[in-house]
Amino acid sequence: MDIVSFEKVTKSYKNNGVVALKNVTFKIESSQIIGLIGRNGAGKTTLINILMGFIPQTTGNVLVFNKKPGKANRQIGYVPDFPHFHQKETVFLLLMALAKMRKIEHKKQRQRCLEVIEKFELNSFAHRKLCQLSKGMLQRFNIAQGMLSDPDLVVMDEPLSSLDPFGQSEIIDFILKLRRPGRTMLISSHLLFHLEKICDQVLVLDKGITKFFDKPNSYLNETTTIKFSKPLTDLHIQDFASLGVKLLNKKEIEIDQRGDNIYHLLRYCADQKLEIESLARSKGSLEDLFLSLVKDE
Repeated sequence: MDIVSFEKVTKSYKNNGVVALKNVTFKIESSQIIGLIGRNGAGKTTLINILMGFIPQTTGNVLVFNKKPGKANRQIGYVPDFPHFHQKETVFLLLMALAKMRKIEHKKQRQRCLEVIEKFELNSFAHRKLCQLSKGMLQRFNIAQGMLSDPDLVVMDEPLSSLDPFGQSEIIDFILKLRRPGRTMLISSHLLFHLEKICDQVLVLDKGITKFFDKPNSYLNETTTIKFSKPLTDLHIQDFASLGVKLLNKKEIEIDQRGDNIYHLLRYCADQKLEIESLARSKGSLEDLFLSLVKDE
């Protein structure tokens, strides 16, 4: 079942003439973690706002749980980038108020609030006011409130922003613990290193256009770097060029792992009695893929 479906969606703002999304099409299946990435102004927040039913699309069709946006929000846990919660209220009392607003069954509200407090390790902070919490604890609360209804779709807008590396790692661990069969997550972030570790697919937006929507691993180049004991001759360098080798310096080369080139290269080295000092394999990153997709033409 498709949890989210965008079909030829365009969004333009009449007040300033900006076209934030242009003919965007994608479908998100159940139980997937999707990374939403793009430069500032790429259209990520607009896409999330349309999905949540906060703003309408200009043209195109959007379905969430096979309903129009905004009609299935009780099945969605929303974790905003800039939450506007009452800072003078305590964690527990605010969660109770939110549980009531979201129409969680009355007799289950208290128990559900205690469950998310336990899950996100907020026990020691349950009776503190939000204004007394650190950024890391505030973000834990932000995710906890999004999980009150035990949603099947979780939408997170920059959940790692403003956190130090330790805080980022903590939030990633919590996100991974949220994964279960039937739960889908859409996570917008600029921190591609973390998304690479947790996402099944990534959706890349650039200037309102879908540049990529797929599993990133199959598009990340694997390369081998070979360092020789002695500098290469001009003849060797010329021969290597025919094998698709990238010359790093007089003693180091790099070659793509795909295809048979690496096999032919090693045969050539053996025939020429070239002594290899070291050989190292590496794989491209999500950041490499992203930069290759959005580089200015």
